[in-house]
This record gives sequence, C-alpha cells and structure tokens, in this order.
Amino acid sequence: MSRLARASVLRRQLPAALAALTLLATTVAFAAPPPTPGPVGQTYKVGSLTRTWLGYYKRYFPQMKLDAEICEGPVPAARAAEAKQLLNDISRALRSMRTANRRVPANDKRVAWVAQRWNRMVYAQRCAQSLAKQPAVTGAAAAPAAPRGTVATPSGTTAPPAGGLSRQSKNFIKNFDANFGRLKDDPEICGGQYPMAKKRAATDYRMSLTASLGFTKRAARSVPANERGVPAVKQRLERLNRLIACDQAIAKRDKVLKKGMAEIKARYWAFMKETTPYSRDMRTLIPMTGGDTVRFVTTAAEVTQKSNTLKAVHALCTGKYKGIQNDPRYGHSDERNPEKWCAAAAKRTFIIESLVRNAATSQTKTIVRIITKATDELEQVEGYIRISGVGEQALYDLPAVKKIYDGRLVPLFQAAGMTKPADLYASLDAAVAALWAKVVKLGPTWKSPKKDGGGPAAGIARKQLRKVKTAGKVLKSYTTRGSFKIIKNAFGIPLRRTKPGYVQYKSKVKRGWCVSRGFTYTETFDGRRYVKPAGVPFGYHRYMKCGK
Repeated sequence: MSRLARASVLRRQLPAALAALTLLATTVAFAAPPPTPGPVGQTYKVGSLTRTWLGYYKRYFPQMKLDAEICEGPVPAARAAEAKQLLNDISRALRSMRTANRRVPANDKRVAWVAQRWNRMVYAQRCAQSLAKQPAVTGAAAAPAAPRGTVATPSGTTAPPAGGLSRQSKNFIKNFDANFGRLKDDPEICGGQYPMAKKRAATDYRMSLTASLGFTKRAARSVPANERGVPAVKQRLERLNRLIACDQAIAKRDKVLKKGMAEIKARYWAFMKETTPYSRDMRTLIPMTGGDTVRFVTTAAEVTQKSNTLKAVHALCTGKYKGIQNDPRYGHSDERNPEKWCAAAAKRTFIIESLVRNAATSQTKTIVRIITKATDELEQVEGYIRISGVGEQALYDLPAVKKIYDGRLVPLFQAAGMTKPADLYASLDAAVAALWAKVVKLGPTWKSPKKDGGGPAAGIARKQLRKVKTAGKVLKSYTTRGSFKIIKNAFGIPLRRTKPGYVQYKSKVKRGWCVSRGFTYTETFDGRRYVKPAGVPFGYHRYMKCGK
C-alpha cells in the first residue's frame, strides 16, 4: 500500500480511535505542550491497571516529540512530512492504549506523577485531532488496486446494515480472530529483508500463517461487498491483506536464502574436510580466544605443533575460504563452527602466549599453594612446618628449585618466541618469605615436650642426625613416654611396640636457631622377642629458641 493510501486509511480510522479514548482532563486547555514528566513515583501505591497503562506509556510517549508549531496551528509545508509521522505515531499509540486508558482508576489519575503523563497524552490526542483535519498532513488519494492474492477492500467505511451483519461476515470475523487474533506483526520478517540468522524464526512465523491463511481467505471472499466497509470487517480484511503480503515476502526471501544456503553448505563442508587434520588441536585452542587460564602446554614440541596448526588455519581463512560463514544446521558447536576457527586463528599469537603463561603459572602454583597452606596453619600445628619434597627444598635451596623449573619452562618460552618474564617466580619468592617471617615470629613461643625417658631410642635418633647436612650439635634427644605402646593383631598377638621421641639440634641454615623434630621408635615382634630398629623416622620440623 502506498504512502498516500496509508494516509487516507489513517484519516478514516483516526476518529474512531480517538473517540474510543476517555480522558480525565477533557476540559483542560494547553497553551503549549506540557513539560516533560518527572521521574516515576512509588508504583506500589497505584493499582495494577495503572501500572499496565504506565507500561504502554513508556513504550510510546517518552520518545515522541510534541511540537507547538505543529500541534497548535496550520502545519508549515516544510514540516508536513514530520507532522505526518507524528500523526502516525500518536494514532498508533492511542489505538494500542484505548483499553488500558479506560481501566485506569479515577483516584490514580490524581497522583501527581500519573497526572503529568496523563496530561501529556491528552495533549497528544488533541494534537492528533488537529493534524487529522489538515489536508496538507493527511493527504487524499484513492487506494491502489489490491495486490495479487489479496482480498478487495473498499476505500471508505460504511455503517452496519440495519439488520446486522450477515452470517458470512460473522463467520469471517470469528474465523479471523480465532486464527490470527493473537498473532503479532513482525515488521522485520514481513519486510522480506531479514538476515540468515532469523530464517528459522521467519519459517516458524510463516507456518503459523499458512496453517489457516487459505481457509480465512475463502471466508473473506464470501463477505458481501456492501459489508466490507463496516469497520469491524474492514479492519480484519486490511490486516488479512497485510498477512497475505507478509507470507509472499517470506516465500520470496526464503528462495534467496536457500540459494545462499546451498553455497554456504558447500563451502562449509569443503572447509571442514580440508581442516580435519587440525580438529584435535583446534578443539583445545578455540576456548583460548576468551582468555582461558586452565589449558597449557608441557613441551616445546607441543608449542610448535599448535602454532603451526593456527598458522595453517589462518592461511585458509584469509585465502581460499576468506569470508566463510557457519552453516547453523551443522556447525552447532564451537569446534564445528568455521567462524570460531577463523577467529581463533586470527588471535594465534595471543593463544600461544597464553598457553605458555598458563604452563608457567601451573608449574609454580602447586608449590606456592603448599607453602601458603603451611604458613596459614603454622600456629595451629605448634610451629611444625608441614612440607616435604620440592616444597621443603624451596625453603632451603630456592635457586636450585628455580633452576629445575627453568629447565622445563625456558624451552616453552623460546618455542613461542617469548622471553622469560622477570617476575616469573615472584609468587614463589613471596610465599617462602612469608613462611620464614612467620617462623621467626612464632619461634620464641614454642617449648620442648616433657622428657619421660631416654634409652636406645634417643641414641639412635642422635646418631641418625649426624647424617643430616642441615643439623648441627644435638642438644636434646629423649622419649616423651616411658612405656611402650603395643600394637596387636585381631588374635591378640603382638606385632610391634612404639615410643614417641623428641630431638632438638642447632640449625646450620638459620644461625642462632634450633630445630626440634619428633620421631617414633618402633620395635617389631618376630615371634620370640622385639627387634631393635636400625633407625627412626622423623616427623615435621619446627624452629625455636635453643634450650627451651
């Protein structure tokens, strides 16, 4: 339908839309557009119907510009197009809000922030009434011939027959409302220019049309000609024609997209076939585009392999398959989506560097976590440093531990074309320093356990400490329980007996400090007697002041 025809229809429909609106301030005269309403007040103090009306208002009126030059007098020729658009916006808003307007309670209209918006709507109604009377705005032209496949609709309106509508007209109205009464218009889809991403939605929309469109068209054609101008019939006939045109536009656009989809499908499968050797690597590389901090590499060969994979994919994405699109019917996941592949290949430098950085972080993160945990619980375990292995080595020979990690990480940095960060071991240095600081702080507070015997256990422990490089002169070595604890099996036969012990010796690592350690002296039962052990296992160690 042409612009002039739409203006003609608008001029005929507007009086009915405006007459259906009952307003509060019908006696109020505005010399100029009301000021912009203030902020919305406490909505819980008004009824739910008023809140519904407020939702409609927010949809239409805040962006509507009410100009006194257009609304208060003859519209200048230079602003005729602007006035036509304003008239169209107001009439559409009033038609949508006529039911909500009738339901707003009178006491809610007295609320200040509601009244401000209500008065602005009243002014908009009067502006529309003024514009509808000006030929320069509404125009006048005969409606063009109905497009092929649509139903003929008269240009004017007629009053209903004295005896009421015929059975055919009533059946058409009933049929139309049942099939399309709840169907919402979609301008983007019905305009026939929607993108590929909306093809599925357009197909679903057309299915809801075609399911009943043919039957409704037959019912419309049976409506008597003298009743087609009746507003109730005419409005439905016009919307039916719009739906028919929408169906035709979708069908036309679908043909265009299908042709494009065939090309997309062919390129999609050609790309996926050619990139099959890289699929395993890309499955782990695509998530890295978002800055994944979990995945990492372990060898320089792995860095080189993944770097070559990304380079090969990037060459395809910028060359033979430049501008490739995903086929949503098959590329339903990132690892099967060519667009995701090309996006990852474009960020290949960032991805490789992230993998190497993650590897460096993961190497030191475990030992830092162990040392930090030992620091946090140092006071709870009475100063004993509960660390062993590489973690304990880091406390006494940190450069050696860093050298071990350099042997693993430096080749990774070199393979990625990176230099080793200067702060690579900053977190490890901080963790070790924090532990030693807490050891020094708590050391003076610890005391040796009570002595309850000596015997061979103390001698074995003292002798065994001579082989420990960090141990100096032994100051104390004794057991902390005089009697043995006997461990038996289920038949009451002894298996072994144990005694806990304690040693204190001077530290060669931290001068002026002593180290205390617990040990367990165990004698096994061989069926006739208990056999003395060759050595004793030591537990965790702690630092304390000597002699305490």
